[in-house]
Amino acid sequence: MLDGGFDRLHPMIFFLGPPALENLLVLRERQGILGIWYVAASLCTVLAFVLLIVQYNVSEALYGIE
Repeated sequence: MLDGGFDRLHPMIFFLGPPALENLLVLRERQGILGIWYVAASLCTVLAFVLLIVQYNVSEALYGIE
């Protein structure tokens, strides 16, 4: 069901997701511990890693291990 669409949609989410999260955390009016740049950068790194693992998992499910 997601074969062709996933290959086009996931790179956009991978490259636009972490910067969007960074903007939400840092540029909001109410600053807290999540607004500190190194905490926000760490959370964005974790999000990028999770998105990368999802990419490999779905790719192996669709096309096999090889």
